[in-house]
Amino acid sequence: MKGGKQLLQKDVIARLSVKSQPDRCVDSFKQHNKEVEEVWEAYRKDKPIRVPVMGGLEIQPFLKIKNYSSKRYYTDPEFMIRCQLEKQRWCREHIFADAEVGLPEM
Repeated sequence: MKGGKQLLQKDVIARLSVKSQPDRCVDSFKQHNKEVEEVWEAYRKDKPIRVPVMGGLEIQPFLKIKNYSSKRYYTDPEFMIRCQLEKQRWCREHIFADAEVGLPEM
């Protein structure tokens, strides 16, 4: 099992390398989003493939990741909105669950 876990970790790390491998990540994002769509479609039809997994990130850990001031976040409305938007993008590029990743299709 340990070898499988290491392979999984390497795959996750490769998938998270957005800036170093943008083409690979775009393809990976598309594949992930297709799988997510299938999981939720089956779930809505009451014939789940597996249990859908959701996750997220509260704002305080994100502020620490980015080394942003909590005080500024709560006192500067423009900064707050920029942080919220940046957090959404960061989550779409770094947190893999059963939710769409990457920028939304337009």
